[in-house]
Amino acid sequence: MNSAGELRRTSKSIALPAPHPFRRTDLKAVFLDIDGVLNSTSRWDHLPSGEGKIDPKALVRVRRICEETGAKIVVSSSWRGSGRENQMLARMRRLFIKHGWQQAFAHLIVVGVTPNLNPGRDRRRNEIAQWLKEHREATSFVILDDANNMAGLSDRLVQTRRRFGLKDRHVERAIKILGRATARECPGS
Repeated sequence: MNSAGELRRTSKSIALPAPHPFRRTDLKAVFLDIDGVLNSTSRWDHLPSGEGKIDPKALVRVRRICEETGAKIVVSSSWRGSGRENQMLARMRRLFIKHGWQQAFAHLIVVGVTPNLNPGRDRRRNEIAQWLKEHREATSFVILDDANNMAGLSDRLVQTRRRFGLKDRHVERAIKILGRATARECPGS
């Protein structure tokens, strides 16, 4: 750890910012894609119609990850839209509230969106890396996504399949990567 802001290396080739020596809390982040994670092609016709088709079972699974690890959600999906970060964040919170999360929980847990960068093969990976670079408080993270182009971040990727979405086995792997929460990390504490 150093106060000069140098990057530290973790396994594989991901670089996280060096922790700030006076920070009160650290952040565990869940980078959340939606298509192929919170919905799936096999369930699409069974989901309620309208904007924002999300499988309620998958949303319960994401909530479990957050509750058991103390992690917060950073939306990395193209569903976040465009505009200023606070507008995108509000849009995603409304979506989760619409699908059954209490307002207070959604505001406590959904804490960020990745930046919109130029299109390209590694766009999502680059957006996540940029968010990590800008948020030194992130000390651990997992990526829930159906894409596999996460070079340098693949040891943190829990890859789902577009056809089936987020399943219990993915939840267990995400919890293992992030680690169980301590009392001070639990939502609402």
